[in-house]
Amino acid sequence: MSRRLAIPEPLRERQARASDPRTSAWVSANAGSGKTHVLTQRVLRLLLDRTPPAQILCVAYTKAAAANMAERVFSELARWTSLDDAALAKAIVDCGVPEPEPQDLAFARQLFARTIETPGGLKIQTLHGFAERLLKLAAIAVKAAAITLQLTQARDGRNSEPASLVFADDEMAALAALDAEYKGKTTLQTNPHRRRSLAWAAWIIARLGGWDGYPSSRPPGPITFKHGLDDFHSIAKGWKLKHV
Repeated sequence: MSRRLAIPEPLRERQARASDPRTSAWVSANAGSGKTHVLTQRVLRLLLDRTPPAQILCVAYTKAAAANMAERVFSELARWTSLDDAALAKAIVDCGVPEPEPQDLAFARQLFARTIETPGGLKIQTLHGFAERLLKLAAIAVKAAAITLQLTQARDGRNSEPASLVFADDEMAALAALDAEYKGKTTLQTNPHRRRSLAWAAWIIARLGGWDGYPSSRPPGPITFKHGLDDFHSIAKGWKLKHV
């Protein structure tokens, strides 16, 4: 039967310093020496310090290491929900933080639910998974910037390119519905561009972004188109679901 090894006090103090989220730390140690324990304590201390779970990112090299890390964090948070005040206070102090106040104990018991339910949640990923996510986000950002530039260049109507160059079929249908909604009672309040052209789409997106649509007004700029596209993508998703 194996017995639990006691951690020497000097090592415990070094682990406490390394797990302090207020400092930057580089930990180098042999396998099985407690690196994952230190990282787990650091995450727990961040959560106890009321850092939103969605703002915490842990990156491991392998899927097994990421799974082990997640299991340790969530198991400890789950354990806290059932501890009495004295046991919970000891568990929190063992993380390396000062003696908790009653409100801190109540907050600690809520952390498991908060971490599970927070949109985006606590992110514990592999290095490759994190890099892949960054690449996807970069691709999305580049695509959004390219569309914004195309709409800005097409806003004056001199561009004869079709809107289908940028928007899918279901998005074109949503644009047509929005065009009818924004159509005013006078010529000045009507989309002046050829239907289904990129300029026609730019006029609609600009209206969504807050532009008033009058020819005498200042032309919409990239920021207006960016806001309009953000709203349009949400509307287009709803339109697609409605017409499935």
